[in-house]
Amino acid sequence: RTVAGSRLGGVDAFLCTIAYLCLLLSGLQQPVLGYFGHPLLFMVPRSEETRKGFWPRFAEMARRSDVGFAVSDPFLQMQYEYQLGAPRLPAIRTHALYTGATHVPMRPSE
Repeated sequence: RTVAGSRLGGVDAFLCTIAYLCLLLSGLQQPVLGYFGHPLLFMVPRSEETRKGFWPRFAEMARRSDVGFAVSDPFLQMQYEYQLGAPRLPAIRTHALYTGATHVPMRPSE
């Protein structure tokens, strides 16, 4: 808030794509959307103290009603769930419509 000051008044929501950097937005009391395609510890400093503090801070932020987090695929969803526990983040696959590629599912669950 100190850095952005009055410019936050025109912000409806923030978007972040790296879980650790989302924590920078946690104190702003603004809606946050996070979409992650990297492992949860991506860019988290290697110090034990920092990593121990990361887990509860991220979990707390993910539980807020004004925060929506999702991951890019089911494998990352399982990894985040294993590392974080709850809440379970939804997996929303990316759509690369610009490639012109198509996918025909072979199993009903795809």
